[in-house]
Amino acid sequence: MNGIKRTLLLSSLFCVTGCRQSTNEPSRTILEGTWGSACLPVAIAGTSTSSSRILYIFNDDHRVVRSLMGFGDASCQDPASNLSHEGIYSLGVRTEVSLFNVDMIFTAVSATPKTEATVALWNTTGFCGQSHWALDESLSILGQGGDACLSFGVSTIEYRDVVEVHSYESLVFGGTLNHLVPRPSAAEPFIADHVFSLISP
Repeated sequence: MNGIKRTLLLSSLFCVTGCRQSTNEPSRTILEGTWGSACLPVAIAGTSTSSSRILYIFNDDHRVVRSLMGFGDASCQDPASNLSHEGIYSLGVRTEVSLFNVDMIFTAVSATPKTEATVALWNTTGFCGQSHWALDESLSILGQGGDACLSFGVSTIEYRDVVEVHSYESLVFGGTLNHLVPRPSAAEPFIADHVFSLISP
């Protein structure tokens, strides 16, 4: 009995100095942080862009912002436009190591022209059903229609995807850019706009 008491006493003393104390801070998810794609040689439909870049911000309260940034040059240096999705996300565990189901539900979508040329183009074409664009001013395009705005013509945009996490340094999605397809079965590391590097935790 004395031996048991001594063991419990030593364990208590060790825990005072070595155990991690609980906090009221929210737990960090594996996606939390800001993630960016490489500069993509892909123009955004309906915009005067030559290249683009995608940015994800996953917050600790399970909020997510996805920005599709368009640039007027080929090296992603001159901002021309920004399309932003805002909503919530959730993660689901899979049997495969480092692979997770990720669901994103966007309830706010906005567009922002970053140059006067983009303003003129969007007002002339009525981009996403709007014709009163102004420089650096965002307008909601959720639920709007138009030939260049098919991806945003619904009241809520839901994505069912998979994401592969590599040592908290990079993410690889399966097909998150198209909400019309079912959840993919695997990540796509050889598709440039599915790979994201950690910019800031």
